[in-house]
Amino acid sequence: MNSVRFLAAQCRLATRGVYTPAVRGFRSVSAANSASTPASSQPASEPVRARMSPSGPYVDDTESYSSEHLYPKEGEYVQSSTEEAYGTGRPVPINVELNHYAPIKHKLTHGHRVADVHLRSFTTQNLDFYADFLLRVAFYLRIPVKGVTPLPNKTEKWTVIRSPFAHAKSKENFQRITHKRLIQLYDANPEVVQVFLATAREYSIGGVGVKATLYHKEGLGVIDKLDLPETGAESSSLNPLSLENVDLGSADSEVARAVLDILEDPVFKPLMDEAKPTQKAE
Repeated sequence: MNSVRFLAAQCRLATRGVYTPAVRGFRSVSAANSASTPASSQPASEPVRARMSPSGPYVDDTESYSSEHLYPKEGEYVQSSTEEAYGTGRPVPINVELNHYAPIKHKLTHGHRVADVHLRSFTTQNLDFYADFLLRVAFYLRIPVKGVTPLPNKTEKWTVIRSPFAHAKSKENFQRITHKRLIQLYDANPEVVQVFLATAREYSIGGVGVKATLYHKEGLGVIDKLDLPETGAESSSLNPLSLENVDLGSADSEVARAVLDILEDPVFKPLMDEAKPTQKAE
C-alpha cells in the first residue's frame, strides 16, 4: 500500500502545475457556452499553468464544472478509454487518468459554507500534495469547494549561543517558517462532511497539520432542546451537598452522619439554600 501511494505521489508531483481543460468525457462550462460562437473566433486551447508563489507552486481556484458535464445521463454507459496502456494491456480508467490533471471542482449551488479546513506544514511539498488530495476527495464526495487559498506564512526566529563553554560568546540564529493553506467546503450535509474528515484523517501525511472548523445551522426552536439549569425542588438533585445526596449506607457511615449533622445545623443550613439570601451567624 505504501509503495502504491509513493508511486502515485511521484506521478502527481511530476505533473503538478499543468492544467488541461480538455479531459476525455468532460466539457468545461465556458467551452459549452462558447459552442455557439464561430470557430474562427475561438482561441486555440492551450494548457494553463497554475500561478507560482514565492514558496513554490500551489493549487489555485480552477474553473468549476457543471454536474451535467461531469457525469453521463442515467442509464447511459460511457467507456473511459479504449487505448491499451503500455505494460498492462488494459485501458486506463478515467479516475486514474485524472491524476495527471488538476483537481476538478463542483459548482456551488447555494453558497452555504459548512467547514473550513486549515493545513499547516514547515515544507510546501507535502502541504501542496495533501491539499491536492483533499480537493480530489471533495470532488468524489460531490462537495463544492473553494481553494486552495494560501495564507500568510508564520516566521519564528531564535538566537542562542553555540555552546555553553568554548563558543559561548558566538551566537547562532534559527528560523522556522510555517506555511498555511485554506480549503472551504460548501453545500454539504454534516454526514458527508464527517466522511470527508474521516478520509483526511485516515490518509494523513506526516508533517502536515489539519484543523477543521465546522458550521451548523439550527432552527428557531433550538433553545427548547438545550439543557437549561433546573430551578426549585429539581435543583437539589444537581447539588452534591444537598441532603438527598448524602449516602448513609456507605462504608464510612460515621463520616456521612457527621456531614448530615452539619447540613442540618440551623446556622449552616441557610447558607446552603440558594433561593434565600445568606445570613450571618452571630
